[in-house]
Amino acid sequence: MNISLIEILRGKLSVLGFFLEWNVPFVSVDNLNRQKFPLSIMETINADQMWRRIPPEEKFEILSKSHASGVSAVLFSIVVFLVISVGLKEHLILGLSIILIPLVFQRAASKRWRELKPRTIIEYLAVRSAARRFAFAGRARDLSVHQIIRGFWIEERSDDETGVSLRSSTAEKPVWLVLLGDSLVCLSESARGANLEYGAHLREDFEMQSVEVESSGGKRLPVREFRFWKILPTKERVSCRFTTRFSGAMLVFEHRLNQQKTAVREEDSLAR
Repeated sequence: MNISLIEILRGKLSVLGFFLEWNVPFVSVDNLNRQKFPLSIMETINADQMWRRIPPEEKFEILSKSHASGVSAVLFSIVVFLVISVGLKEHLILGLSIILIPLVFQRAASKRWRELKPRTIIEYLAVRSAARRFAFAGRARDLSVHQIIRGFWIEERSDDETGVSLRSSTAEKPVWLVLLGDSLVCLSESARGANLEYGAHLREDFEMQSVEVESSGGKRLPVREFRFWKILPTKERVSCRFTTRFSGAMLVFEHRLNQQKTAVREEDSLAR
């Protein structure tokens, strides 16, 4: 029986796809334990699943930007048709523009939506990949991503003599806060790639506070923020604050964080 080269390659690719789909390591468990690498829980995700995990507030923001593009296109088309109708002294052209307004709005809004939606999904997928890489480097075992939220990161250092909190030069830095199965990662973007701002395991020594502060700019509703503490290589304790404009997503993030923290601590207590 003759076996073609295409069938051989197809069989090898199917075996490789099996290993990649189930994330089976190509090395033995004994070698991993000997090298002190943790066996991490992996997770696969596609674009549709990632879109479902994006906060609804950010989806509404994308929708509002799309509608704004549609309204701008409608106003521009009305002005153009008005100028043409006045110049040619044809009122029929102005009436035709009124009929075409819904089509113009739908065309411009859908085009803007098709631009923003894939871009947002790619951003979240890139942040998810970078967060898992940092979590794996920090010896996290569960690399499944539960929540992702974007916001701003503020670091404050206190003066040893006066005890007054002093803001550092990295205040109001745009960051991403990612909640994994047993760890929390905060990263920022730069020209060279992702930078790790904060990372911690959800163990007994994990410290975080969720407080409500008075918002600036005359807003009546208080702003919720997360407060963390990290130790610099110089043994200096730095207070870090995370805040975002998506208040609803922040409440969901806090609820899921408490659930994961409780689950991790219960698992550690049973392991002991």
